[in-house]
Amino acid sequence: MLAPEMSVSGVVNRLNSLHMGSYAPFTLLVFAPDLSNRHGHVIAFQWDGHVLTQRPSVEPMISSSVRFEEVMVARREAYRTIMTEPKTVDKAWAFHRSHVPQAGYLSVCMHRDDANTVSFTHLKVTTDVMEMVYVDGSPCEGGEQTSTVLARTAGLLN
Repeated sequence: MLAPEMSVSGVVNRLNSLHMGSYAPFTLLVFAPDLSNRHGHVIAFQWDGHVLTQRPSVEPMISSSVRFEEVMVARREAYRTIMTEPKTVDKAWAFHRSHVPQAGYLSVCMHRDDANTVSFTHLKVTTDVMEMVYVDGSPCEGGEQTSTVLARTAGLLN
């Protein structure tokens, strides 16, 4: 529904026009086509089942259905510890595989009795190529990876 939109404003307009009542709660991140590590920002939409809110995102984005404040503090500390300058893709993968402070509900690669991280998706977008790598299973388990590469078209930059 949102993927055909060619601009952030198009995504925002389409999202705001949807009847959200049939959707489970979610967080949606919208990346501008000209986003880089020196320019732009990511917009976060949060649907809690009742209200859709829009705000700039804060690295790293955290979600948890239990003890959110405690989880947020632990995961942001793990992020500061692992994602030192220079920030690299290898460090980002390490962050998503991490069990800091220990494997459990506080860790980024989350493991609880009633739930756990079930997959990981990494997107890489350059001026020429878009690549998506999907890991089936918890990132710490080194599950099967599927990679999809698409050539960029000039229309995506409008």
